[in-house]
Amino acid sequence: MMAPLRYIKRVKDLGCSINWLCLLNQTDDLPVIEDVISMLRRCKGNRDAELIQGIYLLLCATGLDIHNDVGNHVVPLLVESTGLWGISQQAFNRMDHHTIHSWNSFLSGFGKLEQPEHSLKIYQRMLENGTCPSSHTYVALLHSCIACEAGSLVHSSIVQDGFESDVFVGSSLVDMYSKSGFIYDAQVVFDCLLERDVVTWNALMAPLIDQDSDCGTFHHFERMKIEGVMADLVSYIYVLKACGCTKAIKKGHFIHAELEERGIQSSFLSNAIIDMYAKCGCLDEAHLVFSDLPVHDVVTWNSLIAGYAEHGPFCEALKCFGNMQLEDIAPDLVSFVCVIKACGLLGEVGMAQAIHSEIIMKGIEGENDIGNCLVHMYADAGLILEAQMIFDMLLFPSALAWNALITGLEVNGLSQKLMESYPQTKMDNALSNPIFYSSYLRLCLDVGDKDTSYRMFEEVLCKGQENHPSVGRNLVSIFANSGLHLEAQAILGTSCIGDFVIAWNALLAACLEYGLCHDAFQHFEHMKQKGISPDAFTFVHILQACTCIQAVSEGQTIHKEAIILGFERDTLVGNTLISMYIKNFLSEEALFVLTNLQSKDSVTWNTLISGYVDIGASEAALNLYEQLQMEGVTGDCVTVTSILKACGNTRAMKDGQQLHSDVVKRGLESDIIVSNVLIFMYFKFCLHSDARAVFDMIPHKNVVTWNTMLEGYVDSALEYEAMHSFNLMQLGPTSPNCVTYACMFKAYIACKAFDKGQSLHSQVIIRGLEGDPMIGNLLVNMYAKFGTLALAQQVFDMLPVTDYIPWTALIGGYVEQGLPLEALQCFEKMQQAGVLPDVAALASVLKACRSKKNEEKFFALHNETVIKGLEGDLSIGSTLVNVYAKWGMLADAHQVFNKLDARNAVSWMGLILGYVENGSLENVWHCYRKIPSEGVVLDPPLFACIIAACSNFGAVQKILVLHVDIVQKGYEMDLFITSSLIHSYATCGFLMEAYDTFHKFPEKNVVSWSAMIKGFGLNHSGQSALKCFEDMQRTGFVPNAVTFTNLISACSHSSFIGNDHHYSTFIEQISTSMTTLNHLTGMTCLLSRTGQLDEAKQLLMSTPWAPDDDTWVTLLTSCKVFLEAALGHSCFGQLIVHEGIPQSLKKEGISLGSEL
Repeated sequence: MMAPLRYIKRVKDLGCSINWLCLLNQTDDLPVIEDVISMLRRCKGNRDAELIQGIYLLLCATGLDIHNDVGNHVVPLLVESTGLWGISQQAFNRMDHHTIHSWNSFLSGFGKLEQPEHSLKIYQRMLENGTCPSSHTYVALLHSCIACEAGSLVHSSIVQDGFESDVFVGSSLVDMYSKSGFIYDAQVVFDCLLERDVVTWNALMAPLIDQDSDCGTFHHFERMKIEGVMADLVSYIYVLKACGCTKAIKKGHFIHAELEERGIQSSFLSNAIIDMYAKCGCLDEAHLVFSDLPVHDVVTWNSLIAGYAEHGPFCEALKCFGNMQLEDIAPDLVSFVCVIKACGLLGEVGMAQAIHSEIIMKGIEGENDIGNCLVHMYADAGLILEAQMIFDMLLFPSALAWNALITGLEVNGLSQKLMESYPQTKMDNALSNPIFYSSYLRLCLDVGDKDTSYRMFEEVLCKGQENHPSVGRNLVSIFANSGLHLEAQAILGTSCIGDFVIAWNALLAACLEYGLCHDAFQHFEHMKQKGISPDAFTFVHILQACTCIQAVSEGQTIHKEAIILGFERDTLVGNTLISMYIKNFLSEEALFVLTNLQSKDSVTWNTLISGYVDIGASEAALNLYEQLQMEGVTGDCVTVTSILKACGNTRAMKDGQQLHSDVVKRGLESDIIVSNVLIFMYFKFCLHSDARAVFDMIPHKNVVTWNTMLEGYVDSALEYEAMHSFNLMQLGPTSPNCVTYACMFKAYIACKAFDKGQSLHSQVIIRGLEGDPMIGNLLVNMYAKFGTLALAQQVFDMLPVTDYIPWTALIGGYVEQGLPLEALQCFEKMQQAGVLPDVAALASVLKACRSKKNEEKFFALHNETVIKGLEGDLSIGSTLVNVYAKWGMLADAHQVFNKLDARNAVSWMGLILGYVENGSLENVWHCYRKIPSEGVVLDPPLFACIIAACSNFGAVQKILVLHVDIVQKGYEMDLFITSSLIHSYATCGFLMEAYDTFHKFPEKNVVSWSAMIKGFGLNHSGQSALKCFEDMQRTGFVPNAVTFTNLISACSHSSFIGNDHHYSTFIEQISTSMTTLNHLTGMTCLLSRTGQLDEAKQLLMSTPWAPDDDTWVTLLTSCKVFLEAALGHSCFGQLIVHEGIPQSLKKEGISLGSEL
């Protein structure tokens, strides 16, 4: 038989072997069958489908295809090489007799198509044909039965035929059950196998990749190695995927090290390692592996991009996306989805739109994953029109797309628009999806359409989906979160949704959101009474309720329940327990929970670390972070933020600067939260320029950034820098908030900028923030500190709620302004209002009782502090000591002093001042000797107090001893101490020592100059005082009110006014610089004593202040001395018309007037 020329030509054109042309030539003789079979065997493994098809056509043309031996070789060749199941089936059906090999090959082909019904029919034909199945038959058959009930039938046949112990069949059974989701059945088959190879183990591990339990992938991987089975490439890929899914970074490190030790290298493995590190958030290590690869493919890049898109820095995801394209690697769907997600998180809408354009050019905009991602990104960015445009392009919008659009419309207040824009017909496509039910029902409730909400709920009931756990949970959650708790409970009671713990969890979560923690406890008990066992999420919600209301005892009881039910090692429950314990200052219990957790994720570590920082245990946070690093965990942005705070709180400068370097290396500095905490840390280190440098590097500063900067300046007593920064902030786009204003009020209070404080108050009123408790409290404090108590009271009266803070500020203001009666009245009102005073309020009101006439009230308050256990408090105790000492009740002062919890410089100073007032220098000196032995540092204010005491007693020798001690302690350059020494030496008549101390002080300022002028005055050396005043002005210092007071006093005591030039200059300066009534009185006294009575009267008549009666009496007395009768009568006239002057002064004036 001659083969048609066209077949021979086709085989020839396809490059077929010349032997086939020899076998199938144009002769009438057929080739020897053995030669044909031999040639067919040689073609085995050839994947050229067109060539194999051509050979089959030649065989058909010669009629050799129906030969049984040839056919049994052709069928496997067609199945394995071409994948053309139609031709394979035709070849199979043309044969009269089939070998087991051809049956198996044919079954294998349909197995790849995953068509179990066809595979079972072929299997049935094989049995009817009398062919006994082999192990390969069942392997092929099982491959087509995945996710199909037929698998169990095939399993029965396998057992019946005795193949259940075959390693290949067993592996296929394990694989079939695993991929069908029947993990238990897979495990049973696995355990029955006498022999297990690496394929069997891999089949068992595959479905457990995303689980984290004792029977998970890690457990099987270790068991496999113990049994002596060498892990292959697939095994390692599976276990690396498991590490990534469960964030098991420590195990991931171990597997990576094992691979390097074994020298196993593969692009698939490298991609899996990168993916594992990326999913665990260890992007530095992922990038290191990535950099070592000679060649990158799209999968490699996608792992890195996905990691950055998930864990940040999100800008790195965009950078990787660009670098991938620079390597001429085209992005795929995964690449685009991840980079769009990163753009959304960064708010880089412009970049997302550029990528969107690229997606359009590639024609993949309609892909569901990309479409859903774009809808989500545009909706989150508030670009609702763009989101709707993409949404409308989706032929069958998924429930996720609906959810994204509905959420975007909700956030932007456009919920009604969706209900108007989309007809019911379009929604029908998604109606069967539980997520859509949830989203649309939430939308109805959002626009207040309860009727539609109930109709939707009825539709859920009609479709029979109310008992679906997901739908039930969402329905309960939606009604509960909308404040319809009765409806939510009704749903739980009227359907079998109430039998699902997930629905109860939704109700508990809603209670938490509304702050109904006590209701949550009731629901929890009701749930248990119904026999529903809590799951991990139930414990999470109820423990969060315990945390909110600080119900530690209840929390500990629930902890015991969790242990009984086996949830104590669950990561979510463990994290919540740690949070509850650490927030209630039970750090040991929190650490115990962490130690017993089976698996710790980033949230676990962050919860405990941030908790330590929040409760003031920053040192413990640093120690825990060190342990974290030893375990190979670098931590994320939250970890870094907490540790930077801890470094700042503990002044761990070296650690903080090292961590800052790590932050820069990891690219975390672009995270605004990390940068804000860096500013906070450097302010704590007093490295203000470094804090400013970090601040200046932030491109887009938010209000928290500005507030951190302002708080840093204010806390560092750099109020003017804070004011400058606030002015810059107001020039930019960032609006101040309550915290900003609070910082600035503190700054204005510190530098006594009354006008600026009032101006800021006006700004607060315009913005409607005056009612904020924090702002109101600071306004009361500010006006009280400035002495404008009427304004303080006015703000106080307008506060909606008054706690102890504004009351304390008001009481303190009255005390500082010397108004003890008003302070006591305010304190009584505070008690009547039911507000409990704090320590500061009690200390202030005790100071208000320093007058002996308030003795009874003072004793009552002292008794109250004893009852409350506050007598040992430093501020209260120091005040009590000071008052008792002032009254000369030194035994009582000593008794209180000895009961103080810890004596500091302030309490010692109170006792010393009491001794001074009672003339007991010996006791003052005894205190000075005893203070260092109690570990209290003699600071400048304490030294100044003791110096002043010695000065009052004229104890120059003791002052000299103190001076030596001051020099030894390095305080000789302190301005406060220097001024005290100058004054004390001068008071004791040691003017040379005073001047020597002043002369040696290098950083002279207006305070030291004023002290020296006063010193000259005390020694009746007016000329020297005036010369000192002139020297001060020549060196560039501007005199203040104290300077003029001291100068007037000095000249007055020595009756010195100088020559005419000095006099005219002096009078001119005084006249233009007087800021107090004391200046007027002092100047009048000076002029009167030197006989310049007309000038004195002119000064009194031209001043804006009304001279007091003492001033007029002083001038009247001088008129008598200098026999100036006319002027004296005039002064007497001014004095006599004053109402309310003391009778003694009036009598003295009348007497002087009569004499004149």
